[in-house]
Amino acid sequence: MEDPMIDRAMKDWENMSGDPKLRELYFDRRKALMDRMTAARAAELKVQEAKAEGEAKGKTEGRAEGRAEAKADAICQYLEVRFGPDSQGLQETIRHIESLDRLNRILRGVYTIGPLDEAKQVIQQSLDS
Repeated sequence: MEDPMIDRAMKDWENMSGDPKLRELYFDRRKALMDRMTAARAAELKVQEAKAEGEAKGKTEGRAEGRAEAKADAICQYLEVRFGPDSQGLQETIRHIESLDRLNRILRGVYTIGPLDEAKQVIQQSLDS
Protein backbone atom coordinates (compact mmCIF):
# COMPACT_ATOMS: atom_id res chain seq x y z
CA MET A 1 0.00 0.00 0.00
CA GLU A 2 2.22 2.74 -1.27
CA ASP A 3 1.19 6.36 -1.30
CA PRO A 4 2.83 8.17 -4.23
CA MET A 5 3.18 11.39 -2.26
CA ILE A 6 4.90 9.65 0.67
CA ASP A 7 7.13 7.77 -1.76
CA ARG A 8 8.07 11.06 -3.45
CA ALA A 9 8.76 12.75 -0.10
CA MET A 10 10.98 9.86 1.00
CA LYS A 11 13.00 10.02 -2.23
CA ASP A 12 13.39 13.80 -1.89
CA TRP A 13 14.51 13.32 1.72
CA GLU A 14 17.07 10.73 0.72
CA ASN A 15 18.43 12.98 -2.04
CA MET A 16 18.54 15.99 0.22
CA SER A 17 20.10 14.23 3.20
CA GLY A 18 22.98 13.13 1.01
CA ASP A 19 23.86 16.73 0.13
CA PRO A 20 25.48 18.55 3.11
CA LYS A 21 24.50 22.04 1.81
CA LEU A 22 20.86 21.07 1.34
CA ARG A 23 20.82 19.38 4.75
CA GLU A 24 22.24 22.54 6.34
CA LEU A 25 19.62 24.69 4.57
CA TYR A 26 16.90 22.34 5.77
CA PHE A 27 18.01 22.54 9.39
CA ASP A 28 18.46 26.32 9.20
CA ARG A 29 14.94 26.66 7.83
CA ARG A 30 13.59 24.32 10.48
CA LYS A 31 15.33 26.30 13.24
CA ALA A 32 13.96 29.58 11.86
CA LEU A 33 10.42 28.17 11.85
CA MET A 34 10.80 26.89 15.41
CA ASP A 35 12.19 30.27 16.51
CA ARG A 36 9.18 32.01 14.96
CA MET A 37 6.77 29.65 16.69
CA THR A 38 8.54 30.20 20.02
CA ALA A 39 8.47 33.99 19.57
CA ALA A 40 4.79 33.89 18.66
CA ARG A 41 4.00 31.78 21.72
CA ALA A 42 6.02 34.13 23.95
CA ALA A 43 4.15 37.13 22.54
CA GLU A 44 0.83 35.36 23.13
CA LEU A 45 1.80 34.65 26.74
CA LYS A 46 2.78 38.29 27.28
CA VAL A 47 -0.58 39.42 25.94
CA GLN A 48 -2.37 36.99 28.26
CA GLU A 49 -0.30 38.16 31.25
CA ALA A 50 -0.97 41.81 30.43
CA LYS A 51 -4.67 41.08 30.09
CA ALA A 52 -4.76 39.25 33.43
CA GLU A 53 -2.81 42.07 35.09
CA GLY A 54 -5.21 44.65 33.65
CA GLU A 55 -8.22 42.70 34.86
CA ALA A 56 -6.74 42.40 38.36
CA LYS A 57 -5.94 46.12 38.42
CA GLY A 58 -9.45 46.91 37.21
CA LYS A 59 -11.00 44.79 39.94
CA THR A 60 -8.86 46.48 42.60
CA GLU A 61 -9.75 49.94 41.30
CA GLY A 62 -13.40 48.93 41.08
CA ARG A 63 -13.44 47.77 44.70
CA ALA A 64 -11.82 51.02 45.87
CA GLU A 65 -14.30 53.01 43.82
CA GLY A 66 -17.15 50.99 45.32
CA ARG A 67 -15.92 51.65 48.85
CA ALA A 68 -15.69 55.39 48.11
CA GLU A 69 -19.23 55.41 46.72
CA ALA A 70 -20.49 53.56 49.79
CA LYS A 71 -18.84 56.12 52.10
CA ALA A 72 -20.28 58.99 50.07
CA ASP A 73 -23.73 57.38 50.23
CA ALA A 74 -23.47 56.98 54.02
CA ILE A 75 -22.46 60.62 54.46
CA CYS A 76 -25.23 61.85 52.15
CA GLN A 77 -27.86 59.74 53.89
CA TYR A 78 -26.75 61.06 57.27
CA LEU A 79 -26.86 64.66 56.01
CA GLU A 80 -30.30 64.08 54.47
CA VAL A 81 -31.73 62.60 57.66
CA ARG A 82 -30.10 65.19 59.90
CA PHE A 83 -30.57 68.39 57.86
CA GLY A 84 -33.11 67.51 55.15
CA PRO A 85 -33.20 69.43 51.86
CA ASP A 86 -30.89 72.13 53.24
CA SER A 87 -28.00 69.70 52.85
CA GLN A 88 -28.44 69.11 49.09
CA GLY A 89 -25.48 71.35 48.16
CA LEU A 90 -23.22 69.51 50.59
CA GLN A 91 -24.41 66.17 49.28
CA GLU A 92 -23.47 67.19 45.73
CA THR A 93 -20.02 68.18 46.97
CA ILE A 94 -19.64 64.83 48.72
CA ARG A 95 -20.63 62.90 45.57
CA HIS A 96 -17.71 64.48 43.68
CA ILE A 97 -15.07 63.39 46.20
CA GLU A 98 -13.21 60.26 45.06
CA SER A 99 -10.60 60.04 47.82
CA LEU A 100 -11.49 57.29 50.27
CA ASP A 101 -9.26 58.91 52.89
CA ARG A 102 -11.09 62.24 52.64
CA LEU A 103 -14.47 60.55 52.75
CA ASN A 104 -13.42 58.64 55.88
CA ARG A 105 -12.37 61.89 57.57
CA ILE A 106 -15.66 63.54 56.62
CA LEU A 107 -17.66 60.55 57.82
CA ARG A 108 -15.93 60.62 61.21
CA GLY A 109 -16.40 64.39 61.42
CA VAL A 110 -20.06 64.64 60.49
CA TYR A 111 -21.15 62.31 63.27
CA THR A 112 -19.91 64.81 65.86
CA ILE A 113 -21.19 68.04 64.31
CA GLY A 114 -23.95 70.31 65.58
CA PRO A 115 -25.56 72.65 63.05
CA LEU A 116 -25.30 72.50 59.26
CA ASP A 117 -22.58 75.18 59.25
CA GLU A 118 -20.30 72.81 61.17
CA ALA A 119 -20.90 70.13 58.53
CA LYS A 120 -19.84 72.63 55.86
CA GLN A 121 -16.67 73.37 57.83
CA VAL A 122 -15.80 69.67 58.24
CA ILE A 123 -16.24 69.07 54.53
CA GLN A 124 -14.32 72.19 53.54
CA GLN A 125 -11.43 71.31 55.88
CA SER A 126 -11.25 67.88 54.31
CA LEU A 127 -11.14 69.38 50.82
CA ASP A 128 -8.46 71.89 51.82
CA SER A 129 -6.14 69.29 53.31
